[in-house]
Amino acid sequence: MVEILAMLYLAVPGVLFALGWLRPVAAAVVALPLAAGTADFIRQAAAERKNLPFRNRRDACKLAWMLALVLLWVLLAGVGGFVWQNPWDHKFRNAVFQDLVNRPWPVRQDGLGLCYYLGYWIPSALVGKAFGLEAGYAFQVFWAVLGISLAGLLIFRWLGRVSWKAFGVLVFFSGLDVVIFGLFTLQTAQNPLYSFCGNLFRGVHMELLTEYFNASSNTTLLFWLYNQIIPFWVGMMLLLTRKNSRSAVLVFGLMLFCCPFPCVALVPVMVYWMLLEGEKPITVSGLWRRFRQAFTLCNLGVVPFALTIALYYASNIARGRLGFLPLNGAVVGRFILFFLCEFGVYLLFVYRDNRKDPLLYLLGAVTAACSFVVMGDSYDFAWRTCIPFTFYLMLLVMKQVEGMNWRRPRGALLALVLLLGAATPAAEMMRTLHGELAVLQGQQRARSDALPTAFQQEENECYVNFIGDGDSLFFRCLAAKDRAD
Repeated sequence: MVEILAMLYLAVPGVLFALGWLRPVAAAVVALPLAAGTADFIRQAAAERKNLPFRNRRDACKLAWMLALVLLWVLLAGVGGFVWQNPWDHKFRNAVFQDLVNRPWPVRQDGLGLCYYLGYWIPSALVGKAFGLEAGYAFQVFWAVLGISLAGLLIFRWLGRVSWKAFGVLVFFSGLDVVIFGLFTLQTAQNPLYSFCGNLFRGVHMELLTEYFNASSNTTLLFWLYNQIIPFWVGMMLLLTRKNSRSAVLVFGLMLFCCPFPCVALVPVMVYWMLLEGEKPITVSGLWRRFRQAFTLCNLGVVPFALTIALYYASNIARGRLGFLPLNGAVVGRFILFFLCEFGVYLLFVYRDNRKDPLLYLLGAVTAACSFVVMGDSYDFAWRTCIPFTFYLMLLVMKQVEGMNWRRPRGALLALVLLLGAATPAAEMMRTLHGELAVLQGQQRARSDALPTAFQQEENECYVNFIGDGDSLFFRCLAAKDRAD
């Protein structure tokens, strides 16, 4: 049942986008195969009858408490704007959401179109159109809790048990940003200890001190990039729990609508799962057989949708702005520090049991390569393409935590590393608590609404990230005519 709900979580936004944004013929060509592929997935999943790892009432009680904590986590993240939001990222996301609620679909203005990863917001925007903006914001909270809960249930299935330890790792897992922050403080502060402790208490954002490189914690991603990370968690766990070439393309294609940059890092993994996994020796006939096995209704049904989304993203006015970091000593040195603190410390604990795991090498190699790619005016591409490696490493750490003897030196060392890593999500939560205190005192607003629309170029510092060319192939040939006319 959980796999069916997870698939619907990914598929519903895609179908709604096709029906709301495309011309009738294009909508039919996209939505009908997508609905058929989703139905075929549901048929397969229902036939498999996989059970969740519930053993007794105690597990049910654990899940009830975890659901309450997920709701608290989502509210602290600022989803919906009912608790203080980080002003920078949320002002852009709120502007996109308000455009989706307040304007006809497809959203246009002055010959331009809204062009962004809209998947997470589409259901909530539809609720907002029907019942008002505040109802839409409230539904965002429900949609976030639902997505995280589905991802969590799939994680428990992957582990084979319902575990408080795994839940704690999900919320508090992070690289050793606190070590990099400590080194930076020693170099720059007159009173390093006072500055270090004070900044931690105030909730300083610690993850950007290596400038070009960043591997955010789960809590950081939820607090800043909830619209991308929640669908990614759901899709990634669907891929990992099934590893099924009959439906992997469907899952991957739907993820493109919500989190395209992390999907780039999954391309080698998809190729491996579809063609190479279990093939020994690798032969042309074997590859062709595996390739033909992927021609299922599930996978073929998502192709028109994926191509449409590709054309939609291609309309973005920032397209084609690709570059690379210089490979000088300073940049390479920062990357080494970043990789060791974010990944290396955990690889020490998981490598022995997973040294034959191809995913560990594939995702690590993609992360290293993409870390030096610059797209547009920021380093977001590199920061987002490392998400799959970070998440997969976290899952492997969860397995270690479940079987670890904490009294032995190796267990005590892992506990210390996890505790140091938890400083990053703890700082994110502290910043929210300080912000919410200011809200309660009337000094700030909870919701970051400084940007009323994504089309307001003068106030939108990231304008090019959200705007599409109205003369592009998508908006000229596929998008529905302007309903405001």
